[in-house]
Amino acid sequence: MILITQYDFSQLITQKDIDIAIETINFFFEKDGWVEQNPSFQTWPYLFEHENFYKLKLSFIFSCFSYLGKEVNIKNINCWCYMDFYDNWKLKNPEELWHSHKKIGERKLSGIFYLNVPQGNDLPSTEFVDQDDILLEKFSWFIYPSDLIHRPGKITSNERRYVIAADLTYD
Repeated sequence: MILITQYDFSQLITQKDIDIAIETINFFFEKDGWVEQNPSFQTWPYLFEHENFYKLKLSFIFSCFSYLGKEVNIKNINCWCYMDFYDNWKLKNPEELWHSHKKIGERKLSGIFYLNVPQGNDLPSTEFVDQDDILLEKFSWFIYPSDLIHRPGKITSNERRYVIAADLTYD
């Protein structure tokens, strides 16, 4: 059963939008630091509140509604950037990176959107338990149920990989 669905926004989201998003994220990393209890560099979960993420926010909501086959009452949306590179990744224990985003009783979808994928990194960017791994594709949201257990894929380059992650909780 395929639980991960791709929604292509290459006709709406441009490389300039992505460059601005990365520039904004780098500013946030320098200004606010990152969520230190996470295994890598991760922004605080409020990116969708910034005007430079407006298209990404709307495209995420549209993708979630499409995934569900209907509009729903949105209770909460969180969005953050997970940034990684090889020298950082090799310091981690990959087995400790498995996680899901759902809490008991929640109705929630999760999504990922790759802003930058290092050249030559032909490995999956996100690995899932009992699902096909997500390969490296830009300009698309990948939507899945929040209880799917996953982890960041191995990275083999010191060029930064930027992944936007988002959760939509609904009634």
